[in-house]
Amino acid sequence: MSSGVTGAGPAPAAPSPPPLPAAQVQMDGRLRLYRTFPSRLVAFTSGPDPAPAGTVVFIPGLSDGPLALPYVPALGAAGAARGWALCQPVLSSSYLGFGTNSLAQDVLELDALLDGIDGRIVLIGHSTGCQDIVAYLRSGAGRGRVVAAVMQGAVSDRQAMGMEHGDAAVAAAAASATALVSRGQGEVLMPRDTPGVFDTPVSAVRYASLAGRLTADDMFSADLTDAELAVQLGHMAAGPIPAGGEGGDAQLQSRSPPSLMWAFSGCDEYVPTVVKETYSALGSRISAAAGGGGGSAESSSRCVVIEGGNHSLDGEPGTEFVKLVGDFLDQLPPLL
Repeated sequence: MSSGVTGAGPAPAAPSPPPLPAAQVQMDGRLRLYRTFPSRLVAFTSGPDPAPAGTVVFIPGLSDGPLALPYVPALGAAGAARGWALCQPVLSSSYLGFGTNSLAQDVLELDALLDGIDGRIVLIGHSTGCQDIVAYLRSGAGRGRVVAAVMQGAVSDRQAMGMEHGDAAVAAAAASATALVSRGQGEVLMPRDTPGVFDTPVSAVRYASLAGRLTADDMFSADLTDAELAVQLGHMAAGPIPAGGEGGDAQLQSRSPPSLMWAFSGCDEYVPTVVKETYSALGSRISAAAGGGGGSAESSSRCVVIEGGNHSLDGEPGTEFVKLVGDFLDQLPPLL
């Protein structure tokens, strides 16, 4: 938005130019077309080429795209120092496309992305990007190549909507969306005044998923029981797949459990205050459901609450997160 200023004369002054950002963010790298149909999708990769350690794939949240988070350049530098490239894909759900896409579609596009990447894969997600990681580790064709995953800012979309619009209003809208889906009208767009659509076109089926309970997108809500969290997350640290499973894919059958790290923001503005009062307890429940906790030899999932961090980890909390990720990468088993 720009504002004009009226001058002393009869004619208005020229509109003021928009302010420049406080700092110009820049990363050097390579742009690759990884899918051509039905739409052309690109991915930006920085860091070593070839990357001796492997590739970190960064998946941000709703309305985001490449360079969406302030810590991304430092994350790329930390990975590059350890031999990892950083890949930031544009998905069909990037920017304002999330409302007419789904986690299942994201999984298919991540498959296309990984088809063009050699070596080991580490997935790092922010916000709804964490849901993408959970979904990918359930059904992605390349999930056997994922050696680790980091989930930063995993929050409940349903509870975040309720904070702004009230739980009753969100529940009513979710019920309306679910009714449309049940009538075979899932692709119908929700009204513009639907609570929590961010002034973005959102289909009934995606809204029902984002705003409903125990849906495809509802993975991190504080009111889910331990058993329900296990249903949503328990596959993430699954061990080797029995012979004959997954169509006999040898790569999947030999898959070892990926290492998992959950990084929650202690001052996340999208998390209810009552939840943040005991945030470490919820984080431990989520980590346990995904495959254990505490980082012991028997577990593959750990969690940390970054005190003072907002949802995007602006400032010093972002620096702390990058250090945590660097240490996490250092602890991965070496290449054979």
